[in-house]
Amino acid sequence: IYTFDRVWADFKTRTAIKRVVPRPFSLNRLLVVLEEFLAYEISCDSKLLNIIGNVVDDLYAFFESRYGVEEMMYNAVYDFFTSLNIYANDLKIFDLFSHVLIGNIDLCCVYYLTVLADILDQIDWFETEDVRPFFAIIYPFLDEEGLDVLVIDYTSFTENKISKSYIYEFVIHLLLKEKEPLFQEMQYKLSVQLTQNYDMMNEMEFRSAMENIVFSADERVVSRMFRHAERHAQWDKLNGFVSMNKLAHIASYFFFNQLMDEQKGEMNERIRKEGEQRRKEDPSYAQRVSKQRVREQTGLIKYSKLKSLAVILYESKNSTDTNESKVGEENEHNNDDNNDDQQV
Repeated sequence: IYTFDRVWADFKTRTAIKRVVPRPFSLNRLLVVLEEFLAYEISCDSKLLNIIGNVVDDLYAFFESRYGVEEMMYNAVYDFFTSLNIYANDLKIFDLFSHVLIGNIDLCCVYYLTVLADILDQIDWFETEDVRPFFAIIYPFLDEEGLDVLVIDYTSFTENKISKSYIYEFVIHLLLKEKEPLFQEMQYKLSVQLTQNYDMMNEMEFRSAMENIVFSADERVVSRMFRHAERHAQWDKLNGFVSMNKLAHIASYFFFNQLMDEQKGEMNERIRKEGEQRRKEDPSYAQRVSKQRVREQTGLIKYSKLKSLAVILYESKNSTDTNESKVGEENEHNNDDNNDDQQV
């Protein structure tokens, strides 16, 4: 596993500009900029644009379109990288995205989490036990013992509290530890496919594997995701191949989308019914809810919001650069009323 040093090293190969005094973003501004970058990537994906570089190259292109002036652009990127490191312990999504830039994790892992965030936002959470039916639905391949272990791990991680943010952070925690059940399941499913190498695949092998694992996956999008990952794999001196770990992140994203399409809104009803049954049978239910349910602190990065941002910021035919800038500023203002934004 590589560290963020390789991202800083790449920065130094791109420019001789040195940021004497970094100006870290506020947490909310960092969240907004990350959302807008992800919306930028989703816009590129939807158009099936030719893959030119890796996710780090895309990030620089995003900041270039945002700032225009080279010195301002590189200063902003420097501040963005600095902010990711500062807030990595505040929100795990920043830590995970740092690993995406490093090359340890694929960008599709973030996409998967944004789809998960949409699902979490649709469910009413009351007590810790609500995660049991939820995990049973999103990880249908787990047996009872595996489900029990996961619920115990969640309870320990959150100190017996419940909220959509806690569940989101827990799943990211598992992904960072490479212990997330869907990721592990996709690793296994990919490992049993016929390949030239046991720990990596070329594009043809991966497309063939995805036909067996996720029948609904669009072949064009699968190819795009592979090629995007392959560009970053070149940092690891791989050409034409991507590691199984990163392909498992891509497969997880497609598999989870297919699984959620099959559920068609039944998840919240199932969790609600099981909770209602516990409420009727257990006199201490209300007391548990008052102790375990906590207020949400920070909004999740949801795929539905990113798609809307992609249309507003990058796909509107009549939008001008000025309008895009104004929309971005309005988005930042709405997400951070007390924005202490430092101007670059």
